[in-house]
Amino acid sequence: MLAESMIVSPSSIPRLRRTGRSRRPRAWMVTLVLLAAILPSATAGGEPAGRADPPLGDKAENAATSYIEAFKAIEGMLEEPGTPLKSSGPPRLDEKAKALVVRLDPAIRLLHRGTRQSRCEWKLDLQRRGAAATIYHIASTRPLARGAALYAASRWETGDRRQAKEVAEDMLAFARHVGAAGRDGLVSLTASYDIEAMVIDLVCRWMTDAGSAALLEDLCRGPERPEGNLPKVALLLETETILPWAKRLAAEQDLDSQDRQDQEKYIAPLIQRHGREELLKLIAASEEHYKLTGELLDLPPEEFAPRFGQYLRKLDGAGNPFSQVGIVKCPGIPRGYWGEKRLRA
Repeated sequence: MLAESMIVSPSSIPRLRRTGRSRRPRAWMVTLVLLAAILPSATAGGEPAGRADPPLGDKAENAATSYIEAFKAIEGMLEEPGTPLKSSGPPRLDEKAKALVVRLDPAIRLLHRGTRQSRCEWKLDLQRRGAAATIYHIASTRPLARGAALYAASRWETGDRRQAKEVAEDMLAFARHVGAAGRDGLVSLTASYDIEAMVIDLVCRWMTDAGSAALLEDLCRGPERPEGNLPKVALLLETETILPWAKRLAAEQDLDSQDRQDQEKYIAPLIQRHGREELLKLIAASEEHYKLTGELLDLPPEEFAPRFGQYLRKLDGAGNPFSQVGIVKCPGIPRGYWGEKRLRA
């Protein structure tokens, strides 16, 4: 799966995985119930994985530029033993964390600047590089978001609640830029859900009285979520990127020097195993498998779980390496589905 697992075979395929463990978010419903009880009449209102920065076009208008600078600002902090930026669970404000908050200030300012920019383009080159594209920024998004959560929690504890809220709002905007409404694939979308879950955890801990509820009401509503079935959008992106890329490399059409390296590394072993014509048929069959999986993502929860499991059992071991790795072995599909359901609750 794009970013969750690439093409070729389970043993030789390059896998672009996000780092860090996922966390199950508390539902927004919890916060809204608390708000209703407390305030019934309220009306308020690191460097990327690669060593070279990607070409981002007009950097002055691209939020990705600010986020990359923020990644670099926290890069050294990630190597420190026991850093809270790599931990899971709510940020703990011990003495080490409080000292870290001071050093996080430049990264938080860059995060804030990015969220105020009108567009965010990571320039992943998915159309040309397909499964070989590097999702270079994902490994850095969680540490930056965790640093922002730690920063916001510290500000709330010290009484600067408005700045704490502003940082939480920046985290939500950052999540939208990372997720790209599914247009950058499932790995980016599920990373954005993890960031939103961090904000939910913060708000649930903060909302303890009428005063905090009044301050946080508009944050509880959150920015409007993009319309549509985002996990389905992210999944079907692979029928527009990975599968055409595999087909082009298998047919050896319009290949540049980089394509030839990718073809030799990822596609040539499959040609040797299946033959070129059979491989092209498998790619076409996999496209249909993706479309059917996308239809399953439209189902309500009580139908999705059994029918998705049944379909995976049908595909598992059936001899199609693209569907095996891109669908059967991809944890991003169920994670995207359930993450979207929780956040829309």
